[in-house]
Amino acid sequence: MMNTISSKNLGRCMKYTYVDKITTSEYASFLRFLVMTIRKELPIEIVNNDNDTTIKGQVMSFSINYEADKEGECDDLTLNLVSIDDEEPQTFKFTNLGKTKVGKDNKSGPKTFYRFYVYPESNEEGYRCTFNRRVTKK
Repeated sequence: MMNTISSKNLGRCMKYTYVDKITTSEYASFLRFLVMTIRKELPIEIVNNDNDTTIKGQVMSFSINYEADKEGECDDLTLNLVSIDDEEPQTFKFTNLGKTKVGKDNKSGPKTFYRFYVYPESNEEGYRCTFNRRVTKK
């Protein structure tokens, strides 16, 4: 059975990241940064490694579709953001995403930026998602 959680309930989204199957994975960290980015209204940068296009924008909403008892194995993430450059809404659909398809950049950290590489089936080259370092500041 497919379940859906969305950014309309950020508390539920954060709770999802602490499910035993994914809590220690980079995928869970990626989702936590996504929640914190929306809460603090910070920008995000997404680079499509397939064609080297960069989109900087504000995350407006996201939703995660997942199967019960298979959390973090084949989730579908839909991310809606407004580009800073042209203010046109953009939608990214990451299919079959999970704990084995998200990795953290070695240079990622609180003194630079938080960067994750996402390798969904929808793009074999993957994406690099960069979160503002202020996302963890109080």
